[in-house]
Amino acid sequence: MSLIHTLHLSIGLPEDQIRMIIGLLSTVPLGFIYKQIPNPFLRQIIGLILGIFFTLFVYGYGIINVLVQSVIVYELTKRIKLKGPINAKVIFIQTMLYVSAHHIYRQITDYGGWSLDITTILMINCAKWTSFAYCYQDGLKNDEDLIQDQKERKITKLPSYFDYFTYIFFFFGCLAGPVYDYYDYDIFVNRKAVYSSIPNTIKETFRLFMFALIYSALYIFLLPKFDLESVLSDQFKDSNILIKIIWFNATITLMRAKYVAGWFFSEIGFAAAGFTYNGTDKDGSPQWLRIRQIDPILDFKTNPQDKIKYWNIAIQQWLRRYVYNRFFTQKELEASPSKRSRASLYTFIVSGFWHGFYPAYYLSFFQWGLVDQINKYQYKLQQNSKILSIFDSNKLMQFVKFFAVNSIFNAYGIGFQLLNISDNIKFYQSIQQYSFIDQFHPKHIDVCNIFVLFCHRVWIKVKEKMNIHILYRYMYKFLKINFVCQDKQ
Repeated sequence: MSLIHTLHLSIGLPEDQIRMIIGLLSTVPLGFIYKQIPNPFLRQIIGLILGIFFTLFVYGYGIINVLVQSVIVYELTKRIKLKGPINAKVIFIQTMLYVSAHHIYRQITDYGGWSLDITTILMINCAKWTSFAYCYQDGLKNDEDLIQDQKERKITKLPSYFDYFTYIFFFFGCLAGPVYDYYDYDIFVNRKAVYSSIPNTIKETFRLFMFALIYSALYIFLLPKFDLESVLSDQFKDSNILIKIIWFNATITLMRAKYVAGWFFSEIGFAAAGFTYNGTDKDGSPQWLRIRQIDPILDFKTNPQDKIKYWNIAIQQWLRRYVYNRFFTQKELEASPSKRSRASLYTFIVSGFWHGFYPAYYLSFFQWGLVDQINKYQYKLQQNSKILSIFDSNKLMQFVKFFAVNSIFNAYGIGFQLLNISDNIKFYQSIQQYSFIDQFHPKHIDVCNIFVLFCHRVWIKVKEKMNIHILYRYMYKFLKINFVCQDKQ
């Protein structure tokens, strides 16, 4: 009987998760050792060997899938020309199709399953492959055609196969992220720029470790009392609306704890080696924000954009740098609200494809995107009116805003986790959440609908003052239809 199987029988966690935890925890002592290695070439060799070992340990022969796509991306990138048939966008599409094929295969062979397979690391490497191609393409452009961030991250000379593979298989991030660009990897390994002098990392490593333990405890000990299936139960359905809202808020918060714990564990090794270091603040205190996945503060935010910003941070940065900022030039985005909105919509769609093809993903992303757009109009209204100032000045209304916004996001989060449409319909009907799935009875309007109805009124006021893109006209009509309360009888 293997050690992994023995641990599985002892603590009850699936073997794939045990392998992942062992791999992530192993990077911590290795990170402290890695920080002391003086030679850049030796750091590359050790990072590559450990990365291949950990990938094999957790994902087995799935490493071949990574190798194949890595070669394809390198060979395509080598052939990029500014006016040629091959460019970074072509590589982005090819990479997304490659990852999508694995998503589809996974859904066919293990529909609704949560076991770890190679798709996990392919999603992480998708960000690495596409950013590598775009950064190399940026290196072929003139500086005046690039924004400051692109100037900093551009690759002016194509790295060798060896340098490229040490980046792809670097043992920090080879199991579950976080994602980082070739630029970050290069200056870290070669101890350049901010990494020329990395301070002591013990305190930051301990901080992340404690967060990882806290969220792990929440997930292991409390989630069984509020598991996902419970929101589809008759007991949930028969409860009053306030209990339901508290119930699904607790469920999705505890489900998030699983991801938060995993991301904190994945960051610990980075912190131990000093990879998360990004210089000092104005008081000279070290900052550790360069490479990170999560900020727990998101649970206390009421701005939808902040809640998105602090969740899966590395991927959010990837989406902004290589999706949102690539549909239009920076000048076009700054000058045109409609193009910013279109870029946001396209980014949500790409994020959906990146996650997979369960129908609930797209339903949830659409709903989150709609809330985000409404929030933007609410912000513009707030700049020209005091009608919403009570939500910032009054403590009770601050709590109402906090409770409403988090309940809406968490309701759509439940839908995201349920994966299929039939369970989404059942859940939304049980909380009388209209969405666009079912008509609702006037007496069943819940806090989510009250909030969206309020946003609808805000929308009308803003619309009187603004020229809204045709897309928002469709959204406006959609919302207007949804607020026609018809008796089911």
